[in-house]
Amino acid sequence: MREAASGDPARRGEGTGYLFQNRKAGLGSVFDMDPRIKLALQVMCESRVRDLTVADVAYEVGLSASRFEHILKDSTGQTFTQHKRSIRVRQAKRLLQDWHLSLKQIAYLTGYSSPSSFSRAFRNSVRRSPSQFRMTIVR
Repeated sequence: MREAASGDPARRGEGTGYLFQNRKAGLGSVFDMDPRIKLALQVMCESRVRDLTVADVAYEVGLSASRFEHILKDSTGQTFTQHKRSIRVRQAKRLLQDWHLSLKQIAYLTGYSSPSSFSRAFRNSVRRSPSQFRMTIVR
């Protein structure tokens, strides 16, 4: 893995605000990232995550699925599945602010097949249930 340079924003402690930055692994900032991976992450954030596959994203950036997974993991420290899960959780957090949406609706809007699988994934990531998270949001 590449060692971050002293001029690197990650090395100086300046965060990029991106979830996938992993300083402990010696990874650089999002600014140093392979442009194909930047594009892939953008595609993942902008598309319906439920229907997204590794092959779809790899095709969008001109790589084989296998090569894309290797470059993604090397660049970000996370797998495709981990990125997909974090995008879904971010979307869910945003949707949970809308008190008119039920948890069941949010589960389906974020690509989960059932409210129970949504709740389990959300709890594993956020360490609170979706209902508990929603209650902490100021109305």
